[in-house]
Amino acid sequence: MRLVLVLLSLALLAHQAFAQTRAYICTYTDSNGFYAADQTGDRFQREAFAADRLTMKFDGNTAAIKLPREKAEDSFTCERPFPTMRPMLHRCIMQLWTFVFDEQNLRFTFSQLYGYVSRSRDSITVSYGDCQKSS
Repeated sequence: MRLVLVLLSLALLAHQAFAQTRAYICTYTDSNGFYAADQTGDRFQREAFAADRLTMKFDGNTAAIKLPREKAEDSFTCERPFPTMRPMLHRCIMQLWTFVFDEQNLRFTFSQLYGYVSRSRDSITVSYGDCQKSS
């Protein structure tokens, strides 16, 4: 009997976790930054990037984000930096990409801050915009 209760509890928890996943489409209002102006990654030039959109599946602890021009979703780990003052504000990180999202007002910021530091040709970007719930 105890085993049956444990299995039912686990099934209920798994169902609740799945049911709490929310989908969003996030549209960039603006996106600016710097791109590598030479092959060595030593010199960057300021650039206004084209506004774009991303999709996100979010459960409060992780965000599966499909970035523009990427083939697959990337998994970001999320936390609430101000759990008592701003419980709806989330900071999601994957490597050196940071996505900040407010579930209440549906605004976001997104940054990629790597290229110059590593001498790679990856762009340095900061973007912001608004999300809409998706089905």
